[in-house]
Amino acid sequence: MDQLKIEMKQLLQNYKTGKLKLEEVPAPALKPGGVLVKNHYSLVSAGAEKAVIEFAKQSLMSKSIT
Repeated sequence: MDQLKIEMKQLLQNYKTGKLKLEEVPAPALKPGGVLVKNHYSLVSAGAEKAVIEFAKQSLMSKSIT
């Protein structure tokens, strides 16, 4: 069975600057017996992304004791 060439939008974040950008990327490969779900809406949790950025900005020493 041929795979459909489907693209999707993905929110990408630079861990150094925290800057976000929306890009078109290929949809994930569909595995045998799997399903691909089409979302019409999605939500971004600003709190979780902020925590990831703050952790990424820490030094290795700080990360090791966290």
